[in-house]
Amino acid sequence: IRDHSLPCEPLPKVKFDPNVINAFYEVGEHTANPDITLIGSGVTTQYLWQAVKVLKEMGINARLLNVTAPSLLTAE
Repeated sequence: IRDHSLPCEPLPKVKFDPNVINAFYEVGEHTANPDITLIGSGVTTQYLWQAVKVLKEMGINARLLNVTAPSLLTAE
């Protein structure tokens, strides 16, 4: 469910299982040994995905993590 009006293309997901609740998933093809990891949540993720593409064109091995459940990342 989106609660913003920005038109967004669906992001490609790596090994995404909709029946499993995860705090985040990797967007696009799996990137081993990235030079940089970008992390986003919500509407900003679309812009970060574009940044990953530009970085790769520049020879920088980048990956993107989309945080979908930030509350699962907090320690108790």
